[in-house]
Amino acid sequence: MMGRHEKQHDRKNKHPASHGAPALVVDRPKNRAFATSSTGIKTCAFAGGMYDRARALNRLDDPFEFARNSHIWKEYDKPRLVELHRQCTLEGLAVKIRCPLLVIHGTKDFIPVEQAKRIYDEASGPKEWVLLEGGNHVCNNLPFIYRPMVGDFLAKHLDARVR
Repeated sequence: MMGRHEKQHDRKNKHPASHGAPALVVDRPKNRAFATSSTGIKTCAFAGGMYDRARALNRLDDPFEFARNSHIWKEYDKPRLVELHRQCTLEGLAVKIRCPLLVIHGTKDFIPVEQAKRIYDEASGPKEWVLLEGGNHVCNNLPFIYRPMVGDFLAKHLDARVR
């Protein structure tokens, strides 16, 4: 797991928030946005979230999905990749989400709606749930709907003004 932690650490250090300055971080590969400051995460929005990756292990049997996940995780040994997926869960952690949270999920996403809904249900802070009819994975086929939602949500919870 040390290799994965180091990779995450390297990725996090690319953002100004790692230096204590306020920042809006948009993680495009994972299609989520969150605002940070020196006191922690102020608000969070995501689309197509998965609560427990172990429930999607069967997807690794597909050669394309294995290649895609190997690229994302930088792990090309299947047994190690499976083990990483088994360890990737929000069990016991989602309840610690106390910042304002926007969860957007599409009805056509390959990640079951129940996965994103469980994150929403367990989060303990103020939260909003949006299920977009016909939305594919991370609602990439509906950017004109979900992107303004995310922007408005972040602006509302960060007291931002349109210039």
